[in-house]
Amino acid sequence: LDRYRKHRLVFNDDIQGTAATVLAGVYGALRAQGRPVSDITKLRFCCVGAGSAGSGVADQLRRAMMKHGLSEEDACRNFWMMDVQGLVTRKRANLPPIVQRLARPEVELDGVDMAGAVEAGRVTALLGLSGVGGVFTAGVMQQVAGFAAAEGLRPLIFPLSNPTANSETTPQQAQDATGGRAIVATGSPFPDAFFEGRKMKSSQGNNVYIFPGLALGAVLGKTPIITDDMFMAASEALVDVIAEERLQAGQCFPDLNNPREIAAAVALGVIKSAAAEGLVSGPALTALGEGEQVLLDHIRHSMYSPEYVHLYREP
Repeated sequence: LDRYRKHRLVFNDDIQGTAATVLAGVYGALRAQGRPVSDITKLRFCCVGAGSAGSGVADQLRRAMMKHGLSEEDACRNFWMMDVQGLVTRKRANLPPIVQRLARPEVELDGVDMAGAVEAGRVTALLGLSGVGGVFTAGVMQQVAGFAAAEGLRPLIFPLSNPTANSETTPQQAQDATGGRAIVATGSPFPDAFFEGRKMKSSQGNNVYIFPGLALGAVLGKTPIITDDMFMAASEALVDVIAEERLQAGQCFPDLNNPREIAAAVALGVIKSAAAEGLVSGPALTALGEGEQVLLDHIRHSMYSPEYVHLYREP
């Protein structure tokens, strides 16, 4: 990705697509609490899994915090990265640059377990990209709920690993552990949870929310590359199409019943962002010059519709 992304029209969905999807989910979770997306700067994350997907997610969240006013140093302070050896600190040698940036300066805490990291960081959001089923214990989720409540927040519990058996927890376990306060987004499909007789809806954070619209926007905009700002715009556009009733139910992603309209909205955001960077040309740039609705109509008209005519055998 580093070799080709600055001069080829490519992206890595496992790293960048996942990161954009999770950022949209975090933004959606803030909106579900009646908070502006700029309040991402007030969240503290424990990211369980420091591989390519986990570090990519954390790095995109860091970028979002910086967009909303934090310095890079202050943004990095909001992350506690965990791998198979425990908490990642600067004591470690030979870390990938993206992980090194987020490694904790408290070297005396190197290798502490998740409960210790959550306690030290007063973590308010858990992100699971570890592939280890059940690693989010009830005790850890209770800790996160307590620290979130102390700041007037609902805890974010995002067990994002696939398949179901590898999910770090389930929506039901998350709600039981947090007293029904968690906002939950999973990587795998799960049934709704119940707490004290109330149905607690969760969301599935699937990359299908992002990559169709991102690719559509890049192709229609004739952009030579896909930038970090274009991914940021895709996340922001996705949040804007979440229906109010879903937000009130504590869901942080839109309904997937109309994926074409989601893709069109994401593509619109991507093209606008790319145009601001001077990367758009052709009919999309002309349409944008005539207004957002004209561009949106152009996007919809350009989408492929898999409609087939019936074929009949002649006698």
